[in-house]
Amino acid sequence: MEERSLPIRSPSALPGRPSDQNNLADILERVLDKGIVIAGDIQINLLDIELLTIKLRLLIASVDRAREMGINWWESDPSLQSIGPGGDSDRDRLEQENRELHERLERLERQLDSHLRRERLERLARQQVGLTCDVLKTEEGARLLLTLPLGGRRSLRVVLGAQARFLLSDGDDVAELAAPDPRLDRAVYLLLAELTA
Repeated sequence: MEERSLPIRSPSALPGRPSDQNNLADILERVLDKGIVIAGDIQINLLDIELLTIKLRLLIASVDRAREMGINWWESDPSLQSIGPGGDSDRDRLEQENRELHERLERLERQLDSHLRRERLERLARQQVGLTCDVLKTEEGARLLLTLPLGGRRSLRVVLGAQARFLLSDGDDVAELAAPDPRLDRAVYLLLAELTA
């Protein structure tokens, strides 16, 4: 009788176990290249009443393989847009541009406000260039009459006496105005601002 020995199998040659020449990197490369799908359902019932069903579908594949299968949701997901190269720099650039635009807008608003104030003061100065002073004789005595032209046939007349009176003249029509402030200088300024606005 001949003695024969049975071939000894290495532990890695068992079914489901990788052979010696395959390592974890090779397996991972193969899975990512071909793709693998894991599916499962979890269902919770109480007395034949379905309370909860969770359907799990997991696909493990490389980005290129997923694109070949028509799966590319991460390309249009806004929350993942900054993950790619340059994503943070794009966000930083947009934030910087936004800050610069806000600063520019504030500067323009300040310039516009300054220009409008200067325009109002220039208009007031032009009106005061035409200021005339006259002495008005009334039954109560002499009064000082200041006339400020407002443009066209309109003018503001201030009669100074024991109490100041404000008159708006439009050609032949004259209307008395209520003093907006007890102080004369402020009352004249407020009336001019209102009438020339």
